[in-house]
Amino acid sequence: MNYSKPCIEKNQVQFIVHLVVEDQIYDSVSDAQATFANAAGRFPGHVKSFVHQVDCDKIGSIALIAVHSFDTADNLVRWLQSDVRRRLMKNFDTSFQDQFEVQYPGEIEGFTSWLSRPNSEDINRRPPPPKWKINFIVLAILYPITLILVPVLHSWLPNASRATIQFFTALIAVSALGFWLVPWASKVLAKWLHAKDGRSHITGTIILCGLLYIAWQIANGINP
Repeated sequence: MNYSKPCIEKNQVQFIVHLVVEDQIYDSVSDAQATFANAAGRFPGHVKSFVHQVDCDKIGSIALIAVHSFDTADNLVRWLQSDVRRRLMKNFDTSFQDQFEVQYPGEIEGFTSWLSRPNSEDINRRPPPPKWKINFIVLAILYPITLILVPVLHSWLPNASRATIQFFTALIAVSALGFWLVPWASKVLAKWLHAKDGRSHITGTIILCGLLYIAWQIANGINP
């Protein structure tokens, strides 16, 4: 377990942890998190700590959000780097071992950094979207873009080599996805990204598959 970058809101600095634990250890994990909160409360600048349950798609598991708020980043770092917290984390890892999963929403992982940034209330209310959905959004946008860019760049740079065309295609596509298109798509598809029921999962996935199929058909028509 490592600490993430703090999230600043309303003159407070928050450290947020998302835990997914097996049902049978829920009470014990809740007690352990209360111990973390009590320890943090004895450090200078501590504002509040709380733990609450959030939605969990994993069968047989329960998801928790733990939040520790401090008045300044310096005071938060003192808590995060303290021997007290290190000892509590070691005890937690030893006690529960492989019976839990932990994620720090402030950390950048895979394409997650390309999504529109949620506010603290959204982070507290729901866990991050599944990785496969994030990757699927990237694929659904990247494939059509590359189909468009290649012929356009060939017309602009008729004498360019294949490697040059591929380089500029990758450069433009990645820049467009990272800065604009994926953040925009993540807002449009927010309900699907955080869907709770199977019907919503299936509907959004079918729509994206349909878009990919249309792009594939268009590509075949252009280059039979």
